[in-house]
Amino acid sequence: MSVVHDGDDTAHGPVAVRRNGPFRSDRELRNAGITAPILLLGEALPEQVSFLANHGIRASVADIQSARALSAAAQALNTTLKIHIKLDTGMGRLGFLHPGMVTQSPGEAAGIVQAGRISGLKGLDVEGAYTHFAK
Repeated sequence: MSVVHDGDDTAHGPVAVRRNGPFRSDRELRNAGITAPILLLGEALPEQVSFLANHGIRASVADIQSARALSAAAQALNTTLKIHIKLDTGMGRLGFLHPGMVTQSPGEAAGIVQAGRISGLKGLDVEGAYTHFAK
């Protein structure tokens, strides 16, 4: 089981939280005794890697550029960040697209292929994947 955090400082879980800045609710969850992994559904920035890794917070990765930036930050800090890959299965908002969902530019790998490449990035540990089903 894990706690899901949607990135705008509201949590889906047993602890009510306030809006007081980035990751405040994650701290409150830990201070309230929640030890389960926390999955941040919002965008994680490279400058937040240290905090995320040190507090057992999993980052969501929705594109290859973000994955590379988080990888570089984790390597610079000599740490490993656990991540979950966001897959777009038809909502058209965020995530790696299934090859059948879009027409690709010449030479561009399908989103699902790019998602697979993340497992080779140093400093990142792909722990899972998730989606929001369109239908």
